[in-house]
Order: sequence, then C-alpha cells, then structure tokens
Amino acid sequence: MKTKRWLGTWAGLLLAVLLGGCGSGGGDGAGTAGGGETADCTDCGELLVALTDLDGDFLSYVVDVESLSLTRRDGTRVDVLPQSTRLDFTQYTELSELVAAVSVPAGFYVGGTITLDFSAAQIEVERGGEAVAAEVVDAEGAPVTTLELALRLDDDAPLRVAPGTPALLTLDFDLGLSNRVDLSVDPPRVTVEPFLVADVAAVEDKTFRLRGPLAEVAVEEGYYRLGLRPGHRRDGDFGRLRVYTEAETVFEIDGVSYTGEDGLRALAEKPAGTATVAFGRWARTARRFLAAEVYAGSSVPGGEADVVHGTVLARTGDTVVVAGSSLLRRDGRVDYRRDLQVVLSAETRVFRAGAAGSPLEAAAVSVGSRITAFGSLSETDGDLSLAADAVRIVPSHVDGVVTQVQDGQVNLDLQRINGRPVGAYDFGGTGGAPEQDADPANYEVVLPAALTPADVAVDDPVRVTGFVTDFGAAPPDFEALSVADYGEARAVFFAEWAAGTDAAFAALDETGLVFDPSALAAADCLGLRRGPVFSDDAAALGTLAPAAVGLWAIKDDGGVSVWSDFGAFVTALAERLDGTRRLLRLRAMGRYEAADGRLEARLIGVQLGD
Repeated sequence: MKTKRWLGTWAGLLLAVLLGGCGSGGGDGAGTAGGGETADCTDCGELLVALTDLDGDFLSYVVDVESLSLTRRDGTRVDVLPQSTRLDFTQYTELSELVAAVSVPAGFYVGGTITLDFSAAQIEVERGGEAVAAEVVDAEGAPVTTLELALRLDDDAPLRVAPGTPALLTLDFDLGLSNRVDLSVDPPRVTVEPFLVADVAAVEDKTFRLRGPLAEVAVEEGYYRLGLRPGHRRDGDFGRLRVYTEAETVFEIDGVSYTGEDGLRALAEKPAGTATVAFGRWARTARRFLAAEVYAGSSVPGGEADVVHGTVLARTGDTVVVAGSSLLRRDGRVDYRRDLQVVLSAETRVFRAGAAGSPLEAAAVSVGSRITAFGSLSETDGDLSLAADAVRIVPSHVDGVVTQVQDGQVNLDLQRINGRPVGAYDFGGTGGAPEQDADPANYEVVLPAALTPADVAVDDPVRVTGFVTDFGAAPPDFEALSVADYGEARAVFFAEWAAGTDAAFAALDETGLVFDPSALAAADCLGLRRGPVFSDDAAALGTLAPAAVGLWAIKDDGGVSVWSDFGAFVTALAERLDGTRRLLRLRAMGRYEAADGRLEARLIGVQLGD
C-alpha cells in the first residue's frame, strides 16, 4: 500500500434543512428571508439550518461561515444565514449544530452557495504526533481569504418547499477532497479546492445541539422556546424554535440537576434571556426537536465564568493539562488554544453530562477525559490557568485495534483519544500503582451488561465511546457506553493520480465501479483506512458497490454535480470520462468486506480534470 498522508476522512459539512408549515408552533420562525423579495407568510416554510462534520484528521478547522443562500428554480435567491458565525468543524464529528431558523418562500430549490472566510482561520494538523498550525492556500498557492462554494442539487430531486410540508437537505463539504495537506514543508500547507455535495436525503442522523437565550416555557405542553444563537455568539437574531422535553430529559440549571417535568418547572422560574443549550434529536414523524439534555443559567458556557473545552492530556496532582481547547472568556471573547492548565480542588463540582445526581469526586477527571471546565482564568508569565469551580465530563471516543476479547471486556492497542494520537498523552498516575498505569498497547475497556463483545474480533479496528476510569483507579482503563466496529460502516478508501488516469475502471455499471488493478498500482496516493488503521488491502480493493442510500458526486470544470441514483451517477461518470478528461482523485466511505475486496459505499466523490 502507498500511504502518503492525505488528511481528512469523509469529513463533511452537513446542512439539515427541515421545513414546517408557515406560522406553525405559535410563530417560532424568524420571519422573512433575504434575497430580493419578501416571503409571503401564507406561502412559506420554516427553514432550520444545521452544520456538522464527519470524522477527519484535522485537529482544528476554525473558519467563519459568512453566508448561505438557496436558489429557487425561477432564479430567486434566498439568504438563510442572518449573520456570520465562527465555527471549529472538528467539534462537530458527533453532532449537528442548529445555526438558523428562518422562513423562506415556497417553491423548488435547485442550488445555492455558501461563503467561508479563511482570513482568520485556525487550522491545525498532526505531524510527528504533534499539533502544528498550517497555512492555507488556493490551487495557485496564493493565501486564501474568502471562498464561495456553489452547491447543485440532483436535477431529478430538487428541494421542494411548501407550507406544512417538511423537507430535508444534506450538504457535505468534504474536507478530505477539499483539502490537500503537504506535511513536508514548514509550516504544513493546506491547499483548499472546495468540494461541496448536496442532496435532499440525509445520509446520517446525529445529535443536534441548540443554543440560545430562553424565550418562554410551556410546562403543560412539555416544551420551551429559545432564540437561536449558534457557536458562541452572545448576540444576533438567528430565529426562534421550540424544544420539547420528555420524562427522561436530564436538566442542569445553575449547577443543580433535575429530570423530566421537574426540570422544565425549574426552567420556568428563570427569566427570559437566560442562556440555554440543549442536546437532542429531530423526531421526523412529529416534526419537532426532543431534548435528551438541557443546560441553563450558569451551567451554560459563556455566562458568568471563564470556560475551557478540551481533552485532558496529563494530570499531576490537582492540575490537568487540557489540549485542543476552546477558551470562552467571561467578557465574551473566544480563543482556540493548543493547551492550557485547569486546576481542580476539593470544592470543584464534577458531573457527568446527561446524568442527574450528586457531584463526583475530582478524581473522575483523568487522562483522556473530555471536559468543560467553569472557573476563573489567570495568567502568569504568559501561561494561562483556570481555577475550576465546576467540571462537566462528556463521553470520550477512543480508537484502537482489538487485541483481546473476554467476558465483559475488550483490550485495545490504542491509537487515538478524541482524535489526538495516543503519543500526546501522559498516562502517569492513572493506575492504583505505577505498574498499573494505563498501557496504550493493552488498554482495558470494560463493557456494561447491555453490551457484549460477540460481534468484535481480535484485529478489528473499533471506536469505543464512554468515560475514562477515575484518576489513580485503573485498571480497567475505560468504561464503555458503546462499541462501533469501523470495518462495518466507516471504512474509507482514497486514491489520487497526479497526472490523472483514463483507465481506472475495468467496468462500471449500476452494480458498482470495478477497478483495474494496474491503475491502482500506478496511483500516487492510495489507501484504505478502517478507523485508526491503514489497511494493506487498498491495492486489493476490487469493487465500489453502492449502499441502499447514498450520495454520489463528480467535480469537474462545471462544478460539483450530485446524484441520489447510483445508475444515473455511473452513466454521467462514463460520459465524462470521454478521453478528454481524466480521473484525478476518488474517495469513498462505507462498509468494507475484506473477503471479496468490496466496499459498499454510501459516499463517493470523484474529481476529474483535463
């Protein structure tokens, strides 16, 4: 296998557009949209816009989303993002953040644009196990400022907006195909060549995050309403919407935990304008958001305290080093920093996200914990430190290869924790004795009673989601909530030919793309990655077959075209590979079957050139 470094798996920007009836829900919409006309409230829909990012290898990818517009078939352009928003897309690998709720005119929408501002971008990549800031250039090597990315929907499946009719639009800004990373220069260079895919069918469902000030609470109806403010914005009007709760919804309000209706009643005691953030799901049948967790008041970052988000790299006594952190100062400033110190104490209140009950001991914060720490920031000789009053621990994700399977436990050769290489972590002090410190080569993961290792085998690459064992209490090293086998659905294949090739496929039809082995052997960049592991099977991959539902895209000098029908995609690909254009790059993600060298892909993107 040729394994040149190509950062980014099928990393994506997911825009979920969910449209309800005009005026439904007591006027929760934000009103009219821009674009040169006023939306008629008898003929419009409520447009909810969410952003997310699939797994990638960038350690940070902070850019400003300047604008987003949709284009109706008659040429009308509708602006759907009221104001610019600064986001780090690497924070959205497990969730989607709602960023706008506006009303738009009814009709068929066939495309649009999104504008990204890179002038103040903060992009970090991994080199030699270290986080390194990268410079961003365009295809000609010039610094990138703003980029306008065009999106085109499937001609046979435009987005239909009608009063009372829900719709869902998915946009994938593929960071893998949109960014080429050169680690051989100093600083590393990221060349941006946008690749944006759009379709009316969602490929993945994720948890939604909804932020903003409290507008009202309707206890009997089981919901509250907020004014949407995405990212860490403290101002702006991005629309209003209802968030429904259930008997199992966990609340944390000003550091106090509640469950179900008790939490909603406590929220009703807070004044309008109180900061809130919710995590939940979109209930498609009921067309509403259902919250699993709700935070309010001082429990929301960006309020009365300085706040640090990040992953614990090391702990010495009561001091932890937090990496990949975003720092929210109480004066409203937001910084994205490589690392800083958080100091715990006996008075620090520690909670696990989504779990009501008494605070935990400070020892619950250990190496690999992903935390949000609230407290007071201080600076000494240029070094920042946060004295923590409260810490919320959210689930961590550990990637590795299974080395042992036994009842109630799996052992891993650990590769990454929360996206960072395991070499960045210092496991000293994690065990009950030095010889019991967590060993990344034999990382012990305990499974809860509801999980069994029956479907996990030795040598499988997996992602485990859960919580790190308390500091000083290992083994075991990790308590799992879920185990995902990357071989089942998250394998990524990529290939690149610097000069292009017109002989990549031995055959292509509605059943799949069959590679010519000699073309794969001649690729300048070739790899098959299953989670954290590059497989030696890349050159043996024979067929890319379509999953039942997927997105298939082609980028050439006419822009990016997308299909939801694989047969139509293959026909278009064959027509475009007409002897004048050549295949430059290909990327696919899906279920890999090693026995017959077959990848059942739900995402395929190809780039053509002369």
